[in-house]
This record gives sequence, structure tokens and C-alpha cells, in this order.
Amino acid sequence: MLYNIDWCLLNAIQLLRCTFLDCILSKLTTIGEGGLCWIIICIAMLFFKRTRKCGVTLAVCLLLCLILGNGILKPLIARPRPYMLNPDIITGVPLSDSYSFPSGHTYSSIGSSIVIWYHFKQKWGIPALLLGLLISFSRIYFQMHFVTDILGGILLGIITSVISINLINMLYRKIQAK
Repeated sequence: MLYNIDWCLLNAIQLLRCTFLDCILSKLTTIGEGGLCWIIICIAMLFFKRTRKCGVTLAVCLLLCLILGNGILKPLIARPRPYMLNPDIITGVPLSDSYSFPSGHTYSSIGSSIVIWYHFKQKWGIPALLLGLLISFSRIYFQMHFVTDILGGILLGIITSVISINLINMLYRKIQAK
């Protein structure tokens, strides 16, 4: 049943396809590849004292995403991508040979945007979360993932960001106590 719902939602979203969205969302899906935009933001934050703690937290979050998502969950669940199951699908973006669940673009984007929100509240948090959600949506739009892959990515992003925030806060408290 969930499988049927996934296909119905994926097909319904295809009704939104147009040249304008193809152009915008292809750029967003590209900057989300491998967590690229979040890695660049993380590195930039590490250079400045005011943003360094957020940068360290982002680095931990992205590392946890890589280990848990790419290293453990994707190979364990081994869910094929929609276009692997239906060869008639034309994605409009480069294909991936990795598994579908959970969405790596999504867990890196949501995890990173939550970390940024935690450290900088709405000032940077709202744009980061909006970017993360748009990157995540682009993966369904281009039929690279099912909706449940995105939901799994959101859940993993939340989990890794909460773990990262708590871990770095605990480490910073111990360092300050010395």
C-alpha cells in the first residue's frame, strides 16, 4: 500500500513539471549533491570565531549523515530509485547508481539547516531551512526519490542534527569548565 502511495505522489508531482521549475530545481539539486553547499558553508564558518561552533556542529552532523545514511542505511535497505524501477522515467538530471532510501540530499540539507537554525535562529535559519526543503523537493520533482525516501531523509537529518548539537554543546561545556 505504501508503495502505491509513493508512486501516486510521485506521479502527481510530475503535473508541476515546467521549464521554469526544471531550470531552478536542477540548480538546487546540483548544489545539494554530496552535501556540497552545506560543506562549503561549514568550511566558511570554521574560519570565523563567531561562527566556528556552528561550523564544528555542521561538520559533525554531515559526518554522521555520511556514516548513518550512506554507510549503513542505504546499503542495508537497498531500495532502488524510481527510475530504476520504471525505465520510462526521464529525470532531467544526472542519474545516480546509489540506493534511494533515505535521500542523502535531504538528510544533509535538513540536518544542516537545523544546525544553522539552532545557532543563528531565524536570521540564517529560515533561508537555510527553505534551501534545504527546496533541495529535498527537487529530488522528488526529478523522480530521483520517492516521497518516503525524503521523509526518511528528514527524520535522519533531524536525528543527526540533534545528536550533533548536543554532542558539541557537551564538548564546549567541558572545554570551558577546564
